[in-house]
Amino acid sequence: MTVKLEHALATALAIMLSLLGGWSPVLGALLVLQSLDLLSGIAAAASAGQMSSKIGWRGLAKKLGTWIGIALLSQVDALTGAGLHLRDAGAMWYCAIEAISVTENLGEAGVPLPEVLMDAIAVLKGKGERSK
Repeated sequence: MTVKLEHALATALAIMLSLLGGWSPVLGALLVLQSLDLLSGIAAAASAGQMSSKIGWRGLAKKLGTWIGIALLSQVDALTGAGLHLRDAGAMWYCAIEAISVTENLGEAGVPLPEVLMDAIAVLKGKGERSK
């Protein structure tokens, strides 16, 4: 890699981390879950014989939108200075969405999943009964 390219990549990474308010374990978890969602989505589409680059690009655009939302929350955190930790709360919310999506993709790919897990996802999606 040339020195100019290394400097450009380092600068881009520094800008992204600045917009995100630095790095945290929850952001790392979100990145891992998004990667797993991408891979499990490909597996689900392949098993159904419905591979589509259009759907894939739309999914990637949504994931980029997630990171834009995280950057926005980080900037609101910095602007208010109230210590609300909106960035991490938003990232945790996105992590939950990604975890649900991974589980659904695995189910669509034919991976056997425990019924209790499927029930929990149904409740989270508002399609099931809550236990009392």
